[in-house]
Amino acid sequence: MTTVEQATADQARRSRSVAALLALRCRCRRLDYERLSQAARDSRDVLCRLKGTVHFVRREPFDDPGDHSATGVVPLPESPAPGSRRERMRLIVSVTKDRLGKLWQDDVIVECDRHEPVDCGDLVTIWGRCAGTHSFVCSGGWTCTVPRILALRLRKR
Repeated sequence: MTTVEQATADQARRSRSVAALLALRCRCRRLDYERLSQAARDSRDVLCRLKGTVHFVRREPFDDPGDHSATGVVPLPESPAPGSRRERMRLIVSVTKDRLGKLWQDDVIVECDRHEPVDCGDLVTIWGRCAGTHSFVCSGGWTCTVPRILALRLRKR
């Protein structure tokens, strides 16, 4: 394959990924936490857009044979840099600000491919699919059940 053919193929691939991203953004609706929780409890497959702050990050390599190896997460259209390891991330994201606009509350768990570096305290926008609920033991010892989102796209703001 010549350099010109390769460049043309790369440009066509980027055009398709940009078109897919724009279509995803158009289909995702912004949901408040109450409607998102109801959709999660009803196990409805809803495309949603959320903004919030990250409180917890857990990274797992893709080849990890853990109990969550099949998340249903759509991989990124771009290929990773040569030599880099793709990894799956689990985030706990607070998606609602309090009345004063100072504190974030109402957590969701987000599972995604590693889209870009994300750390605790980062503000993110998530486009994803509601995938039921996820339960875990909180630091106080009680069981917390929150909506589970499979991120199709994640962007740090």
